[in-house]
Amino acid sequence: MKHVLISILSLVILSISLHAQVVQTKNADHQKTGSKDAGGSMKGAYLMTMQKATQNNKDSLMDAKQFKIYTDGYYMYAHTLVVDTLGSYGVGTYSVQNGNLTEHSFYTSASGIHDDRYDVKIAKTPSGYTQVINIPADASGPAFILTESYKNMNKDVSFALDGAWKMTKLTQTATDGIPTVINDPVQYKLYQSGHFIFGSTQTDPSTQKTVSGIGYGSFTVNSPDEITETTINSSYRSNINTPIKLKLSFNGKDHYQQTIVWPDGSKIVEEYERLK
Repeated sequence: MKHVLISILSLVILSISLHAQVVQTKNADHQKTGSKDAGGSMKGAYLMTMQKATQNNKDSLMDAKQFKIYTDGYYMYAHTLVVDTLGSYGVGTYSVQNGNLTEHSFYTSASGIHDDRYDVKIAKTPSGYTQVINIPADASGPAFILTESYKNMNKDVSFALDGAWKMTKLTQTATDGIPTVINDPVQYKLYQSGHFIFGSTQTDPSTQKTVSGIGYGSFTVNSPDEITETTINSSYRSNINTPIKLKLSFNGKDHYQQTIVWPDGSKIVEEYERLK
């Protein structure tokens, strides 16, 4: 899918994922599995520190707050939009070969389920890495170069949740004790290097429009069945900088359940299956 590329002098953060700004190429042979032995790994948690577009030797900087996590074979990015209550995210698999990063995106909040490929030139730095994407000219605009820098946020934490997950069931119980069950909700969540990131998409009951929310931050391990998450940015503004305890229940290595009890007594139970 081609997205509109605005002139370099008027580039702004659009209400679509930052990744969706690049030209996408279909890969019919794409497999929905992680590439763990493709010549390198980006495993870790990263915070974007700079994004610029270069056209005709002129640079334009853009203000972008984006977080990204790579597990052994999966990646996910997320950022809030101009409207703080909304978010944008994408998830997929990746491989690294000779400094070239190839990402296969299979879900974004902008496009839903799809199959796209991104070829990215990366360079590791003392504090993280920089990526460069050459955007060719097309009917929507001239060619330019997109450069993004990321800061390594890794913590020396290893836990059973490390990896990529998709929610399979959501149960919300109000203060009156009446539960609401949603089967097969759209939410992805990744844990790695002491950090987490999630993105969810649902239909707003008041407007019947599709909306997405995101969140990311760090976590600490309290016990094998409890962690505390601290969100540093989210479309759910009340959660930012508020430590939230999650009770965990594992069913083998590839299924787990997390329970949050809110101060008012309401409860949310989320069930996840590992992507593999």
